[in-house]
Order: sequence, then C-alpha cells, then structure tokens
Amino acid sequence: MYAVIFTYQFNPGMPNEEYKHHSKTLNNSVKDQKGFIKVKDFSNDEEKVSISYWETLEDIAKWSADNGHIIAKQFGKEQGYAYYTVEISHIVKSY
Repeated sequence: MYAVIFTYQFNPGMPNEEYKHHSKTLNNSVKDQKGFIKVKDFSNDEEKVSISYWETLEDIAKWSADNGHIIAKQFGKEQGYAYYTVEISHIVKSY
C-alpha cells in the first residue's frame, strides 16, 4: 500500500467557488479509480493535508494522469495554492 501526502496552503485571493467545484469533482471521481483505498483530510489555521491511500504506484500514476485531475492541478498551481508539496510513501506495515 502507498500513501500520497498532499500538503498545501491556499492563496489569499483564490477563487473559492472554482476551487469547490474542482474539489467536489475530484472527490467524486477518485472513488472510482482502480487501486484507490481511502482518503483522509486534516487542517489547521495555515495548512491543509490530504492523504490518499493506493494499492500500487501504477494506480497513483494513472490518477495523476486523469484529465479531471490534470485540470484541477493546473488550477491549483496557477491560482489556488500559495505552496504545495506531494510526497509518496510506501507503507510497510499498518496495525
């Protein structure tokens, strides 16, 4: 199992309604992706973290190449995020 850890902070002037649209679309479509297990979201006053769990690296790569995901990533890069990081971790054991 693998975890994709997406950490981000919004731009102060980000178009909120457009972000909500992308977020809702992605949350609905990720559930149908091969290898998707679950997602957990966390936040504090400054930063947000979304951790999605996947069966394989190939499943992660296919999600990354999904057209809707590409459009949302482009919006985030251009307008949505002051900064972001993506980390992929291999989970060796979970109990």
